[in-house]
Amino acid sequence: MDWAPNEQGLKWFVQEVVPYVIKENPEFVFRMAGKKIPIGFICIRTEICLLIVKLPDALKYHEDKAIMIVPLLSEAAYGPK
Repeated sequence: MDWAPNEQGLKWFVQEVVPYVIKENPEFVFRMAGKKIPIGFICIRTEICLLIVKLPDALKYHEDKAIMIVPLLSEAAYGPK
């Protein structure tokens, strides 16, 4: 997460996509995991968004998840909003 396109993409996903998923699937839980996630990163609704900073084994963590996303967004490519 110490690369701007990762951080920008995750913020975009949480702000723009997660609300639509929650509307259709109220039981949805979104988990974030990764190295160097900024301390100030805040989810739009903490009851559906879990921040997991340290993973003892990343491969084991992903085994029981239905979907994994890797959102990337670069203001350099698309310009500032």
